[in-house]
Amino acid sequence: MQENSFYRKVCQLSDLKDCAEALLAWAEGECVWIFDAPMGAGKTTLIAAMCQVLEVSDVPASPTYALVHHYTSPKLAHNIWHFDLYRLESTRALYDIGFETYLEHTPPDVILIEWPQLAISFLESCIAVEIGVEDNCRMIKAEKKRFV
Repeated sequence: MQENSFYRKVCQLSDLKDCAEALLAWAEGECVWIFDAPMGAGKTTLIAAMCQVLEVSDVPASPTYALVHHYTSPKLAHNIWHFDLYRLESTRALYDIGFETYLEHTPPDVILIEWPQLAISFLESCIAVEIGVEDNCRMIKAEKKRFV
């Protein structure tokens, strides 16, 4: 496996926290994360496990209707912003919610984006996470990407 990529097969929900811990360690402090997976594959569940590792006190939930949730972590001296862009139809909508201003604070802020397709053009780099489903297991793949 290349240093540039991460792969883990998770078949038990109880193993997800270990996967999240390994994923965060592998990412080496990268601040922007995008999550691509089919509906119901576990994007929000993986983000919740990552937040558990970071000792976030709030229980992360899908921000589909709020578009963004804010979390804090005693392990990080900055904010965690969790976006779900599923309902947005254009990049104009990202400007309307001030998405680019959130990116101005990375680092140190951490940005986690579900359904990231509209946001790609705003990003310089990120950790791209893909979740596949096979035989009730989740294949979690991640890659460090640069767009500039």
